[in-house]
Amino acid sequence: MKLVCVSVSGINFAKQFAVRELSLYFPQSGGRMHYFLEPPRGLKLDDADKKTDAYTKRVLGGISIYERIPGSIAYSELQNILTKLAPNHRMLCIGHVTLRFLEELLPYAAVQDIQRSTAFKYPKTLPRMDCGYRHEGRYCSLAKLRYLKDNYNF
Repeated sequence: MKLVCVSVSGINFAKQFAVRELSLYFPQSGGRMHYFLEPPRGLKLDDADKKTDAYTKRVLGGISIYERIPGSIAYSELQNILTKLAPNHRMLCIGHVTLRFLEELLPYAAVQDIQRSTAFKYPKTLPRMDCGYRHEGRYCSLAKLRYLKDNYNF
């Protein structure tokens, strides 16, 4: 079974985790893919979620749910992309939020959080990547994936 590393960045609202950025790395081939996602259709934010969104943007340097990034794909494509990979790939992710998101989206897939199963940990800060959006490395799926690629022994 092939291996794919899945890194996401998004906003953890009260009722759902909304992915804004998806990065994939294929260790066997060295290939990678990176996507920005439009907000989920029909997403309704209450006042607490609006505060979470503002905090994500202002303090954490993440991508607001309201921001439109040129080249973003429809949110529905997220499931299509991951569903096509799941039958032939074991998925490695980083962190319990991403693990929970993937397990809910793909309950039949082989998903492993490497922070739970190994001693691998991210540093508190990550360098910024040229991913197409200027934001903090810690909240950039591509920066997280790059750190993993450079520091994890596959």
